[in-house]
Amino acid sequence: MEMLSIVMLLGDVCRLLHGYIACCISWEWGNTVHKDKHELSLADRLALHELPGRYGDAVDDRDWAQMDSIFTKDAVFEVRGLVTLRGVAEIKRYMAEEGRHPLAHLMCNIHAREDGDGARLFFRIIAPVPREDKSRDGYCMHFGSYYDWLVKTAQGWRVRHRIFSAKRLTEYEEARSE
Repeated sequence: MEMLSIVMLLGDVCRLLHGYIACCISWEWGNTVHKDKHELSLADRLALHELPGRYGDAVDDRDWAQMDSIFTKDAVFEVRGLVTLRGVAEIKRYMAEEGRHPLAHLMCNIHAREDGDGARLFFRIIAPVPREDKSRDGYCMHFGSYYDWLVKTAQGWRVRHRIFSAKRLTEYEEARSE
């Protein structure tokens, strides 16, 4: 790519990020307004925003080894109403052997914020799933919410605790059960 093209692309990215950062200064969650102190660097925010996509692609490709680049070794993954998995080895085993996965993970509504010793990440999924009734064509659309607690390691940001819920959780601060 030519240097001029790279500079123009970086300019476009900076303008987009400027608008993103401006709208991240405060947002309303339920009845509480959270003020983001921007303690996360721009590089941290970009890395955090990539995690849902990397996770979705790994699951869609059935590339369970990539879970090591998403979760900490001692991560907890709660699928509300179904299972709680402890450790990345158990997460990979479950996904490979027991998990039912949609055709695609379409991640959206991604929000990241600083959280003491790490970060919080909130995002939604839209997932096409084949109909159980094989006599009908098409897919059903499923939706859900992810609630992540993350830590920054020498290898980058990793999920230390994840909750997935088909029902949106209203008390997300108290939702984690370790």
